[in-house]
Amino acid sequence: MKKNSIYEPIIVRDGFHNYMCINMEYECPEYEIHMINEHKDSCGMLPMWQGEGMLKYEVEGYTSFDKVLSETEHQYELIRDALTQIVDILNNLDNYLLQEDRVILQFDMVYWSNDSKKVKLCYLSGGEGNIQEQFESLIEAVMRNMNHRDNKLIKLVYGIYHIIREDNYSLKHIENILNEEVKKGQEYYNGYKEGSADKSERSGFIMEEEALDLPQEEKQEMKHKKSDEEIQETLYGKTDTAEKIIIFREVSKWKQKIIGVGTVSALAAVILINGIMQGISGANSSFTMAAGACFICGLLANIYNIIQLNKQKRKLK
Repeated sequence: MKKNSIYEPIIVRDGFHNYMCINMEYECPEYEIHMINEHKDSCGMLPMWQGEGMLKYEVEGYTSFDKVLSETEHQYELIRDALTQIVDILNNLDNYLLQEDRVILQFDMVYWSNDSKKVKLCYLSGGEGNIQEQFESLIEAVMRNMNHRDNKLIKLVYGIYHIIREDNYSLKHIENILNEEVKKGQEYYNGYKEGSADKSERSGFIMEEEALDLPQEEKQEMKHKKSDEEIQETLYGKTDTAEKIIIFREVSKWKQKIIGVGTVSALAAVILINGIMQGISGANSSFTMAAGACFICGLLANIYNIIQLNKQKRKLK
C-alpha cells in the first residue's frame, strides 16, 4: 500500500450483488483472503476477491461512510459508533493473522450498514501503509463533513483529533475517549428511562425521545436555541488545543499564499519598472503591459489573502 494512496473505487453490479472494485497494485496472499471471507461476520472486513488486475469487495447492504454521514441527522451517534468499531476492528486483527497497516481507512471506502449498525473496512494486502496517518486523514475528512452546530459532536471529534496529532499516540487513547462517550450515552439514556434525573441537571442536551414529549412551542425554541453568536463561540470563542491546531494550519496556509503571490508580484514589478525605463514600444510594450497586469492582480490577491489571514488570527484571541 502506498503511503498516501488515494484509491478510486468503482461500484459494479453483478446480478443481485453490488461490488466495490479498485485496481490491484499487489497480489494478495490467498490465506489472508481466506481468513477474511471465512470470518467475514467477525473480523470487520468486507468479503473480497482478486482477479484480472482488480480487487473486488462485496458491499451489498452497505453504504460508503461519506454518503451515510451526509444523509443522516444523528451524526454524533453514527460517528461515535463507527469510530468505536473501527478501533475495535484494528485491535483484533491479530486474531485473524491480518496486519493493521494493510487496512484502508479512506473516507469513501469505509462502509456502514444502517440495518445492522455495523462498520466494514477494506483490506489491501501487499506493501506497507501507515495506519496512524490513515486514521488522521479519516478524522480530518469527518471534521470537514460533520455538522459544526452540534457542540457534543465537536468536542468528541476535536478531542480525538487532539490525540492523533501527538507523536506516537496509540489506539488505546482513542478507545478510552470513545468508551467514555458510549458510557455517558448509556447512563443518560438509563436515567431518562428511569425518570431519576431532572432535565436541567443532565448532560446538557435533549434526546430525541424526550423532545417528542415537549409542547410544540418548546420544540421550536429548542430547535433554534443556538444563535449564530453561540455557534461561533462554540467553534472559536472557547478554542481548545485541537481547534487551535486547525486554525494555526489555516494561518500557515494563508501566509504561504501571501509569500508566493508576493514573490510573483515583485518579479512582475521589476519587469514593469524595467520596461518603463526602457520605453514602452513595439514588442516590449505587450510584455510590459502583461507584467503590469500581473502586478495589479497579485496586489489585489494579496489584499484578499491578508484579510483572510487576519480573520484566522482573530479566532485565536
